[in-house]
Amino acid sequence: MKGLLKYGTLLTSVAVLVGCVEFKNGGEEEAPQNPQPMVDVQPMGNLVVDRTLYVFEGKIVSEEDLEFLKFKKEKEVETESKSKAEDFEFQFDDLRFEEGGVLYTMGANVRIHAKTLSSANGRIATFPEEKKAETGKNGRDGGHIFLNIGLATGALRIEMRGEAGGDGHSANEPDDRLKGPPGVDRKKGGCERGGIVLLPGEGEQGGQGLKGYPGHDGKRGGSTGTLELIVDDSAGFSHLIEKTPGQGGIGSRGGRGGAGGDGGLSNCRVGKRGPQGPDGNWGDGGNNGAPGEKQTSCVTKNKAMTCYN
Repeated sequence: MKGLLKYGTLLTSVAVLVGCVEFKNGGEEEAPQNPQPMVDVQPMGNLVVDRTLYVFEGKIVSEEDLEFLKFKKEKEVETESKSKAEDFEFQFDDLRFEEGGVLYTMGANVRIHAKTLSSANGRIATFPEEKKAETGKNGRDGGHIFLNIGLATGALRIEMRGEAGGDGHSANEPDDRLKGPPGVDRKKGGCERGGIVLLPGEGEQGGQGLKGYPGHDGKRGGSTGTLELIVDDSAGFSHLIEKTPGQGGIGSRGGRGGAGGDGGLSNCRVGKRGPQGPDGNWGDGGNNGAPGEKQTSCVTKNKAMTCYN
């Protein structure tokens, strides 16, 4: 990671599983009835957020490192030894946001503990505003952000945003099942009269192709996620919470209509087929996906809690 990430001492991440295990006779282990999620805990010193940073699998990384790690992940084979952590916890002595600095949690469940936090209009956000799910996939929810701060100063914006839903897949292309019916053949015979070859007649025009296949619906947008902010000393601190559910994806356009049917046969071998029928109408477009929902945020300042949707 590049030098702009000003970390203090970074200890090796430790996966902690919270839960009770009871041993039966014979040493058999019984799984807990209400197992707690695994938490990947990273004790850290100081961090300055002076540009765009991301939470990725328990690490805080730059945009350049994020692309590399995503590429690396695609090449890796899943192993049993890989961390199954569901929540990520970061423990700071001092956390500082500079003007323009932003930390994206990317829909993860993130817990941040900081003895001191200072912010010059910095931001913590779930997703970038333009983040959109892949085609045919629902948008991700914002997850859960838990901020536990001792002394906070300055102004911090917290953006709870759902990922936009993916657009619908393209409609299926027309196939033989959508082809129109063939035209009626002209009745055979009547090609000659008294040794004179008559002008052959054409068969009738083919029928119109069938209506195209429907488009696919856009997918659901993600909900904002939930937030819990606790500040022990907030005398010089202000915050702004924005909630923006992810928009639903756009339904795809309906498919092209089927090809017109073949024209009917002539009454004579030298005659022409009738004209091909017209193509079918375009299929119906898919529906747009539903937006996500606004979820609860709770703020505790000086031991007074306020929750709102």
